[in-house]
Amino acid sequence: MAFLDNSGGIILDAILTDEGRKRITQGRFKVVKFALGDDEIDYSMYDHAATGADMDSAILKTPIFEAFEQRNANIHHGLVSYNNQDLLWIPILKYNDKVSTAAKQYPMPLLKEAPATGKTYISGSSFYLAANDETADKLKDFFGEDKYILRSADRIGTKIVVESGISTFEIADSSGGPKHRGTRANQVVYLIEKGLLDRYYYICTDPRFVKQLYTPTKDAYFRNDINGHPEINLGPLQTTKYTTLAPSIEGRQNFISKAINNEVYYYGPVMARPCEDLSVFPGPRGSITAFNFEIAPELTTTSYGVRSFKYSTYGQIDQYVTNATDKYDIIDIPVTVEGVNSMRMISLPIRIIRYAGT
Repeated sequence: MAFLDNSGGIILDAILTDEGRKRITQGRFKVVKFALGDDEIDYSMYDHAATGADMDSAILKTPIFEAFEQRNANIHHGLVSYNNQDLLWIPILKYNDKVSTAAKQYPMPLLKEAPATGKTYISGSSFYLAANDETADKLKDFFGEDKYILRSADRIGTKIVVESGISTFEIADSSGGPKHRGTRANQVVYLIEKGLLDRYYYICTDPRFVKQLYTPTKDAYFRNDINGHPEINLGPLQTTKYTTLAPSIEGRQNFISKAINNEVYYYGPVMARPCEDLSVFPGPRGSITAFNFEIAPELTTTSYGVRSFKYSTYGQIDQYVTNATDKYDIIDIPVTVEGVNSMRMISLPIRIIRYAGT
């Protein structure tokens, strides 16, 4: 993989596949469709405080990937278009860490004293997926709570929760809150009637490391009552199926997860139990899903067992994570979640971790 230097101008880098070259020699080459993507772009670089062209200059100058001829080689997050021209807002996906059983990312510090000569601590924010109970217990001693630890094949405990909705803090009413609040009426107007309420989610994983995915049953619910009291049931999770309906990415597998209608509504200024205590969205909310993984059995051995070659081939072994004595094997994998109706996507950093001894 390589990047093309981009100083802010327009770059067109296109190559032909073997089929394309064949058709050129036959005089039958014709472009009938194309795809656009923005995998390289970090929109957080948009400078609201700047003026004019300076607001997005950093984005426009971002180096871009060179073209590849393999299918889905470098457009994993393609741009989408909607036929409805009356859309005021488009929903986004966020992970929800406010639910009692929802997983949190643990932000490992970037700077820590080296545990030994030539060794450093693993840093970065990830969802930690423990390979076995031995590892989970070690991590809990350090993290202090279960919300930072996913346990392989656990259907009841900590799970990743993903929520769809519209953020409308930018448009405030006279009280300082979002003008278009998360009421049932606004959910209908801005999501359901626009066809943007996700009834299912595609969850894309790596079959080298993930054996099975667990998602909610039809009996799950996510709501609050008129007084703001939470009524939540996201488990126990059940096994879900592979699907070929989702856009395929080479070397990845797609599961399909049933969505739960998000019935956390704004009923008025319930100060003791605001709906934002349950939802990550201030505006109209769409749906929600939850899931956990069962990792490949060869990755689950304890520190007394045989380490799988996958840890050294695809990850890192004997790394310091929590202290200067305990060593861990890790594999970092991306997991993407895409709303079937909204076509919105979120990528989640998952860190498979195994205690390897001292």
